[in-house]
Amino acid sequence: FALKPYSLYLKRLLQLLRPTLKMQVKNIALGFAFACMAQASQCELSAAEGKVLLQASTRAKNLQRGALVDAGAMAATDLMYTQVRTMASDIMKAKRQPSADELQWLDSIQSYIEQNQTTAMMQGHKDDQILMNNAVAGLVGCETDLETDTASVAGKKQDATERGDDHASCRSEESALETDAGSKWSALTSVYDNLKPPQAPSFSFDLTDDDYLAMIKEFGAKMDSFVAESEEFAKAVNQSYTSAKNAYEGASDALTQKQGECNQSQMIFESSFCLWADAARGAGAKHEECWVLGSKTFDITKAAVLDSVEQRKHEYAAVQKILCFLQMLRDRQQSAANNVSAKSKADDCANIAVDDSFLDVVNTTAPSKGTADFGDLTLQPGVATWAQQQYGSFASNAPAAPVMACAGSEATSLY
Repeated sequence: FALKPYSLYLKRLLQLLRPTLKMQVKNIALGFAFACMAQASQCELSAAEGKVLLQASTRAKNLQRGALVDAGAMAATDLMYTQVRTMASDIMKAKRQPSADELQWLDSIQSYIEQNQTTAMMQGHKDDQILMNNAVAGLVGCETDLETDTASVAGKKQDATERGDDHASCRSEESALETDAGSKWSALTSVYDNLKPPQAPSFSFDLTDDDYLAMIKEFGAKMDSFVAESEEFAKAVNQSYTSAKNAYEGASDALTQKQGECNQSQMIFESSFCLWADAARGAGAKHEECWVLGSKTFDITKAAVLDSVEQRKHEYAAVQKILCFLQMLRDRQQSAANNVSAKSKADDCANIAVDDSFLDVVNTTAPSKGTADFGDLTLQPGVATWAQQQYGSFASNAPAAPVMACAGSEATSLY
């Protein structure tokens, strides 16, 4: 081999390596993009920007998949491999030793591999694992949020249940007061219904009767007795009426006050129920939206990462074969210097088995999706069947007030 082709190759290699360094910067940017999509609250890059970067990278890799490209690390590595293998085959066929210029070129190749390419591959592998972990973490975060939201919703449901029990107890007390007020009213009306005033004495006499004066005197005595009895009756009636009236008014006031308390209790209960229903629907929608975005991010990330792993393994295998060729040529030179016959063949390096399992990315399985089950959320204040369900067992003399509907429901009530 003459020196000139390798000099031209070095120039071409440097041209290829410049975009390779740019690719490393881009890979770091993509790492941040994926991390942002998984943990948006802890990253300055928005999820939308990260998604755009990811899609652009995926499209580029899809175009490259299955064929060598003119730029990038894999293309440079494949070109290096082809040149080194060609050199090794030429030297082996010619049964000669590598020239000083060839050895210098080989040294530059090995230096680049050790100082740049190997480091870049390992960093790329690390970055891909971070991307994959972040994609999984995004879905795990959906489930963590669901657990937190479920606990919060459960607290609101417990509060609504307790408010409902308070309201039911209040209506029960209202029913008892309604019954008491009715009894007091009956007692009041019975005062009138049971009035039995004294009977006035009858008087008739004949002036021709010799005893009419005695009869007038007797009648006067009866009238005195009647007046006295009437006065006592009036006092008794006044006392009974006043007592019954005061008792009824006290019961009526207590009932009115209790009705106001129960109506207020009902409003608090219905408001608490609406808050629970809204929170439950919000938690369910949030979880579903999180999974839609998280699953899409996971699928895109996994496809891009596995594609990157495939290319990295290809690049790593080529690098190991290049290093094998480099060592073979140095061994050949050393053998000649020691008058030892070299037994290696070019195909030995081309066919070596390369263990690239350490480049595999783990954590590529999505976690299971949880279920946001908060019960039937269609029944809520404003739905007639809800009112029947909640208030149908109330006493007829202490019904619920008209229902205050939740937002988005029509205010209807059976009461």
